[in-house]
Amino acid sequence: EHYVVFGYNEDVEVLLQNSMKGAKEDRVVYLVTDKEFSKSEELALMKCRTVVYRENVLSYKDTDQKKIQKFFQKIQSERVKHIYLMEHAADNFSLYILLTENKALLREDCIIHCSCENEEIRKLLINYHDEQEDKLYLTVFDAARLQIGSMFTEHPVYEYNLRKKLKNLNAGMDV
Repeated sequence: EHYVVFGYNEDVEVLLQNSMKGAKEDRVVYLVTDKEFSKSEELALMKCRTVVYRENVLSYKDTDQKKIQKFFQKIQSERVKHIYLMEHAADNFSLYILLTENKALLREDCIIHCSCENEEIRKLLINYHDEQEDKLYLTVFDAARLQIGSMFTEHPVYEYNLRKKLKNLNAGMDV
């Protein structure tokens, strides 16, 4: 399976590490970012079978279609099943527009996973998506909300309160 991840941050780092669990040998992740990495970071990415492209795709002009097509060839877009947009919300919206305008270069069943922490941009993104006749498959999520939800699922508040009450009872205190 081929994946493309636009952007690099702590969420992407965790995503890449978690994606290694049970990953097939032929799994490839293309990480598209303009971030510079240290040698140790590059080594860690290589261990995660991640190919880094240091490019700012958003800097491509609309008229520079050859450059856009060349980029899509580099990431083997016809083989990519999942694309993760992990930049800031406004950049992710611009990337989604770029992907929509170049849908013919993508695999037919490609899924776009878009991180969007800004509610207004989320609405714009969904409205833009809904207006498209030939739609890409899109999922929109807020990484911070997912992390908080996961934290409360793994460590429910009632357990903390129950442990505190039991500790106080064991110490001879009435709560």
